[in-house]
Amino acid sequence: VKLTGYSLQGCRDSAYAVVYVRPLPKANFTVNDTVGCAPKNFTFNNTSFLANGYKWLVGNTATTTSTNRPDTLISLSAQVVQVKLIATNQYNCKPDTAVKTLYTFSNPTPNFSMSKDSGCGPLPVVFTNTTPNGLSYTWQLGNGNTASTLNASSTYLAALNSDSIYVVKLIASNGPGCTDSITKTIRVYPKPNSNFNSLTTFGCAPLAVTFSNTSTHNYGGNITNMNFNWDFGNNTSSTQQNPLATFAASLTKDTLYNIRLVAYSRYGCSDTSTKSITVFPN
Repeated sequence: VKLTGYSLQGCRDSAYAVVYVRPLPKANFTVNDTVGCAPKNFTFNNTSFLANGYKWLVGNTATTTSTNRPDTLISLSAQVVQVKLIATNQYNCKPDTAVKTLYTFSNPTPNFSMSKDSGCGPLPVVFTNTTPNGLSYTWQLGNGNTASTLNASSTYLAALNSDSIYVVKLIASNGPGCTDSITKTIRVYPKPNSNFNSLTTFGCAPLAVTFSNTSTHNYGGNITNMNFNWDFGNNTSSTQQNPLATFAASLTKDTLYNIRLVAYSRYGCSDTSTKSITVFPN
C-alpha cells in the first residue's frame, strides 16, 4: 500500500506499507453414511483445509479436538444426531463450521403371543404375530423348524425323563431393511410312566386283588404328586394309589378282566398301562 502526501508548495513524499491478507479456514468432513438402521456405526474423515485446529461437537457438546473424530455408534433407533466441526487456523482468522445430521431409522418392534407356553408333549402351539411395524418375518421355532409367514405354528415333543425347553425367535424387518428380534420359551413336560403289579393274576371267585402302584412321575415330582384312575373292567373304578378290587366269575367259563391304570403327573400329563386278571368259575 502506497500513501503520497503533498504540501501547499507542491512538494510531496510517499510512504509504503505491506498488508498481508490471510486465508480463512475452510471446515469440511465426510461420513460413511448419514442414515441407517440402529445400531449404526458412523466413521468420519476430516477434509478441512487452510486450518490447523479443530473442535468436534455433538449437538452443542464438545467431544474432541483431534483431527478426525472417533467412530460414533448410535445404538437406538429413530435418533437424530447433529455433528459439527469447527476449524481454526494459526492466524486467528474467523473460524469456519461444517455441520452434518445423522439419522437412524425406526426399527421394528417384534412381538408375538403363543397359544400355550407350557404343557405335555406332543404340544401343538400357535404363534400370533403382533409386531406393529414389520414388513417381513423369519421364525426360528426352536425345534429345527422355520417359517417366513406372518404367523406360525409347530408341535413340540417331550423328552423321556426331563422337561424340554424350546427357544422361539421372531426376527422382524421393516421397509428400510432394519431388523430386530424377540425370543420366548416353551416348556414341554414328559409324560409319567404308568405301571402296577398284583400279588395274583388269577384265582377262584370271588377273587380279591390288591394292586401295587409302581408308577413314576419323572422330572419334577414323585408318586405322591400323581393322580390315578383305575378301571377294573367289572364296572368299578378307583382313584386310590393302591386299591383293592374283587372280581366275580362266570358260571361256566373263565372270566378275563382287563385292568387299566391311567397315571397323571402334577402337570396333567398322562400314561396308561393295562394288565389282566383271570377268574375261574366255582
